[in-house]
Amino acid sequence: MKEVLGRRAAGEASAGARARRNRSRIPSAVSPRLLLVALSLLLAPVLAAAIRKDASRDWGVTGRALFSAAIADADPVPRQTAPTSLATRAHRAARSAAVSIDPVKASMTAPAGGATLTPVSLVVDGCAEQASQRLIVATCPPYNAKGDYVTDDTTALQSALNAMPASSGHVYIPPGTYRISATLTIADREGFIIRGAGQASTQIVPTPALAGATVVKFINCRDGVVEHLRIPGQGPTHAPSAAIEFHRAAVGGFAPTNMQVRNVLLGSDSSASLVNGIRFTAALDANNAEAVLENVKVINYSGAAVSIEHSNSLQNRIIGGVFTGDPTTSVGVRTIGGSFNMHGTVVTVGDVDFDIAAATQEHANYVIGVESESTAKILRTATTSGVAIYFVGYTKKGAPVGGATVIDFRSVSGRFSMVDSSLNLGQPNTIFNFSDSNTSVFFGGNELGATTVTWSGPLTLVGNRWAPGSVTLNPGPGARLFQSGDTGGGFSGLTVAVGSTPITGHVSATAALTFGTIAANTTKTATIAVAGAAIGDNVYVSPAGNPGPGLVWSAYVGDPNRVTVTVSNVMPRAVVTTPRIWRADLWKH
Repeated sequence: MKEVLGRRAAGEASAGARARRNRSRIPSAVSPRLLLVALSLLLAPVLAAAIRKDASRDWGVTGRALFSAAIADADPVPRQTAPTSLATRAHRAARSAAVSIDPVKASMTAPAGGATLTPVSLVVDGCAEQASQRLIVATCPPYNAKGDYVTDDTTALQSALNAMPASSGHVYIPPGTYRISATLTIADREGFIIRGAGQASTQIVPTPALAGATVVKFINCRDGVVEHLRIPGQGPTHAPSAAIEFHRAAVGGFAPTNMQVRNVLLGSDSSASLVNGIRFTAALDANNAEAVLENVKVINYSGAAVSIEHSNSLQNRIIGGVFTGDPTTSVGVRTIGGSFNMHGTVVTVGDVDFDIAAATQEHANYVIGVESESTAKILRTATTSGVAIYFVGYTKKGAPVGGATVIDFRSVSGRFSMVDSSLNLGQPNTIFNFSDSNTSVFFGGNELGATTVTWSGPLTLVGNRWAPGSVTLNPGPGARLFQSGDTGGGFSGLTVAVGSTPITGHVSATAALTFGTIAANTTKTATIAVAGAAIGDNVYVSPAGNPGPGLVWSAYVGDPNRVTVTVSNVMPRAVVTTPRIWRADLWKH
């Protein structure tokens, strides 16, 4: 090819010289076609050399398009000295029509049976060579998916997915509507990409046969990407259980981590088209964690947009996207163990934004810059131990009509914090409930629309602006209130009180306490002598430094002038504690 193109270029140079000497004899009308051929022949050697030099790089569309244009108009045989024959011109036109550019694969295409141009990979009849398995096109042989919304493409798509190597596979699903009647399964793969042509272009549509099943399921996969496609649902009577599922099998494969779903639309325009959007499940409660769900839109589902269903599915990140669910039953994120970090998502659901069900909680959950606009509740937790959730910059507009418990935090020894957030609930009888005396609750710098706060344990309110009117405070057993700088709701100035009972006195003392080794799920006690302490006083104790991981503590006046400190180990293993100086503060009222 190089010699052919070189001889053509040399011939053109010679012809150009003769043309300059005999310009007066050139006809005034020169065929544009001939000019294009000449330009193509001059450019071809330069581009061919560059491609040989940079064969391992992705040239992109522009460079290959120029090279393809040059080849398209080049004659596959050395230039004739005689006038071009009709046969040669016909061949040249046919070759030009057959050569095109595929913008997705950014590679040159050529007619079937045409000459092979190396090292540029050819796309024969619109399909990439499959031998290297670096790019698998689902509509190409031997897979031959149709995407015509008529053909059942289950076998074709599954074959294309199965063709991926164990590592670094790439499946492209061109524009089309692909009907499937069984779950598509990808198992024991890493570092792969499954890519469509866009949410509006590539759709994988489940048939009613997938009612109650998953549409696309990943088993023991890691570092994979799913992007630029849509998985519609089927309506309430045939809704799949999930559009996408990440599953940790008991044996085999990789520990599922860092799976990514980007720019994907899940659900149909009809109501309750899916049960869940994305599920994290496990037969073995091991790592199935650190997924990234970016710009994922889940619509018209009846369950949860994201359902995290085991304890070791941790630190799953939700970035942007929109969750729009059924107006009565849907949930934004549900965890049964596990944890999530949500940033910048818009949530419009029917039941509750965040539902933390009973299971072991090992990591904190974060809600940052999220906007919710519906009559759904904000948060509901089970009485499971150790739930921690932190809201920052959360905006809520709306609440259940007539009021309800919009924050129902029942976790034992949990942590709740909300800062710089706005709760414009707009309904009477809206309640915040924190029921465990060992749960720490903090509100700071918020706009809060609740009318009633019920709590046990320490509640800290700093610099909040409450809705007009009076906030009813209902302290429970062990309730302590630390409030400063709140406005509205009947607050003014600095208050250190429990409910509306006035504080009549305060005493405190410190002591060095050592608890030694505390066995799993057990407690130990120690005492601090506090002159003036009386049974019934409210007590707050704190150590000067962390005494150990997984520990929670409480205190009470068990005998006059003596405070009993109870430290509990909620970990499933023994904890060796660190001796600390502890301070006890008591308020009399």
